[in-house]
Amino acid sequence: MFVYVQSDSREILREADGWVYNMALHGEKWIKEIKRAKKPFLLVHGGFQRKMAKIEEIVEFAREHKPKLVIAPDVYREHEVTLFLTGLFVEKCPELVEKSAAVIQGGVEVLEETVKQYDEWGFEWLAIPSDNPVIELIEWFKEQGWRIHVLGARFTSFPVGADSVDVVVSKYEQDMLKVLRWL
Repeated sequence: MFVYVQSDSREILREADGWVYNMALHGEKWIKEIKRAKKPFLLVHGGFQRKMAKIEEIVEFAREHKPKLVIAPDVYREHEVTLFLTGLFVEKCPELVEKSAAVIQGGVEVLEETVKQYDEWGFEWLAIPSDNPVIELIEWFKEQGWRIHVLGARFTSFPVGADSVDVVVSKYEQDMLKVLRWL
């Protein structure tokens, strides 16, 4: 499992497989830090902070800085809006789809429609918020050929079977990061 970390602690960041670049929280200084550390990074758009970057900004940033994985635009717990924004993202940058994760917003009742659409658009990755009940279906998604990224993973309920996760790690959780190496 590949672990992307967001933290203020340099020690924690050194232990991480990759870092999180959040367009709502980080600036040019942070991208320079990432490049200096030679760490792969996950690009998130800031929607969870309710400061989502414009699709054009996400596309431009991704093209310039080459993240390992891009989280496609979504709105937390808004299935229809997420599908609409993801469609716009695909229109504006089809070349980024294969290195992007489309977000599952909504529950089991919209899962078939959502997964079918993401497959038609060419996504290989699905991103599932850690508090979405469909997180329990990771193994099923994997059997269908999807790669899975878990958004906002928590150490108290860590998702087994995901390909990658992002976590916000505080200093008191530092030892937990070492536990991830054993998973």
